[in-house]
Amino acid sequence: MTLRAALRVERGAFVLDVDVRCESGRTVAIVGPNGAGKTTLLRAVAGLEALTRGGVELDGVAIDGVPPERRRVGFMFQDGLLFPHLSALDNVAFGQPNRRRAFDWLERVGLGDKASARPSELSGGEAQRVAMARALAPDPAILLLDEPLAAMDAATRNEVRRMLKTHLDGFAGPRLLVTHDPIDAAILADEVVVLDRGAVMQSGTPAEITARPRHPWVADLAGLNLFRGDGDGGTTIRTSVGVTLHAAAAPRGAVYAAVSPRAVSLHLDRPAGSARNVWSGTVAAVEPLGAVVRVRIDGTPSITGEITAASAEELHLEAGCAVWVAVKATEVDVYPA
Repeated sequence: MTLRAALRVERGAFVLDVDVRCESGRTVAIVGPNGAGKTTLLRAVAGLEALTRGGVELDGVAIDGVPPERRRVGFMFQDGLLFPHLSALDNVAFGQPNRRRAFDWLERVGLGDKASARPSELSGGEAQRVAMARALAPDPAILLLDEPLAAMDAATRNEVRRMLKTHLDGFAGPRLLVTHDPIDAAILADEVVVLDRGAVMQSGTPAEITARPRHPWVADLAGLNLFRGDGDGGTTIRTSVGVTLHAAAAPRGAVYAAVSPRAVSLHLDRPAGSARNVWSGTVAAVEPLGAVVRVRIDGTPSITGEITAASAEELHLEAGCAVWVAVKATEVDVYPA
């Protein structure tokens, strides 16, 4: 079974124009910045958003003319959106007559003993599990999940992510998952579609898109610094922020330049070494990560580096202090945009 959403939605100044496919048994994560059109895409697939043109197909059969309640779509809304006046069981059973099946799904998500509890009596993780059971109980053909892990603390997020992984893997149909979190996309998705300003910027498996990022969101997923600019056909890139980077090779034309945080060295004085990319900046944040420290530098360009905890202590790094950044030309990975 293949879901295809080739559609255009015009809403004021905003335009969503995409062609997204999802095969049975696979999870496609829809990612990107706020306002990219992620939730609008899910609502269009569910029949909750009017299309300007195009359509939604399931195995080549158009379903965009089918009323939302007859599309066999399971929708897990952001923050669950449980009915506060109904019990957990009544929430799962809402809209379908088979209460035995609803209770079975509560048990599957580990909440059989909470059947009579109201949403206000559930923890955040429990409420999301009820929302998952409600989406799956009617035996949908398509599963849509809109930011199911948003606004949770770390422990609850890990708990619900494990539950989602289990039930996503057990769902036979196509699954579309909206998330803003690179970790959720990497763990839960088979494929990733990056949206920005209503258009698909990049798509592929997590490994494919992180190998050659073409959007800042993907660079975050890969843990890379990403710059866009124009190569001169030699070794120089003029970036979009107006500064020049040097690389081992820079193809002529529009390019991306990726730099690993581990390739960034930091100094209190201008370094005298062989690095061809040297500029000054100001420490914006210092984030300990076990044996390494991630340092965000504001400058032209801004960049993130990772250095050892011992080096950070030796440099006495803290927010607001001035530093010099150095990156060797051989550490700048350049590829066509």
